[in-house]
Amino acid sequence: MEEKIIEEITAWLENEMYYEGVQLYQKYGSNAYLKKFFNDGTENHRRNLLTTELKELLTATVATVTAKEAARPDVVQILMREAGSLMDERTALKERARLIIERKIDTEAELSEIVLRIMQGINPRLDEIFGLRDFYDANGYLPETAAVAVQSVSELINRRNTLRTYLSRTAKKGSPKRQLWQSELFGIEQKLKTLEDAVQD
Repeated sequence: MEEKIIEEITAWLENEMYYEGVQLYQKYGSNAYLKKFFNDGTENHRRNLLTTELKELLTATVATVTAKEAARPDVVQILMREAGSLMDERTALKERARLIIERKIDTEAELSEIVLRIMQGINPRLDEIFGLRDFYDANGYLPETAAVAVQSVSELINRRNTLRTYLSRTAKKGSPKRQLWQSELFGIEQKLKTLEDAVQD
C-alpha cells in the first residue's frame, strides 16, 4: 500500500494535473473537509494547497516505510538486499537484450539465456522474496524454515550467478574448468531447490 502511494504521488508531482491530484487525495487523504474543498474548484489557492497536502502525505509515507524497513529483522533485510541485486541484474539483462534486438546482433543463444535467466531465475526468486516480506509485514515473523534458509540461499545464489557467468563467457572459447563449473552449478541448483521448497512448505 505505502509503495503504491509513494509511486503514484511521485509520478503526479512531475506534472501536477489538478484533477488527477484530487483523485489521489480522495484515495489516500484523510481530511474529509479537504476532499470536498478540492472538488469544489480549481483556483490557485486550491491547487497550491493540494500540492502541499500531497507532498506532506508523500513525506509521511516515506517515513513510515523507512521506519518499517529499519524495524525488520536482519534476515528480512538480507532478503531485501538480495531483491535489490536481482532487480539490478534484471535491468542490466533487459538493457542487454534490447541492444541485441535493436542492433540485430547474431547472438540468439545469448538472448535465449537472458530470457531464461529472467523468467526462470530472477522473477520467481523475487516473487518468493516479496512473498516472505509481505508475510513478515502481515504476521510479524517469517515461516520457521525461512530464517534458517535465508543466508544459505543468498550465498548459494551469488555463487550460482558467478558460475553461470563463467559458463556463459566460455561457451564459445571453451575452458578446462567448464566441466567442474557445470558440476558445481548442478549441485548448487539442487540445494537451492531443496531450500526454496522448505521455505514454501
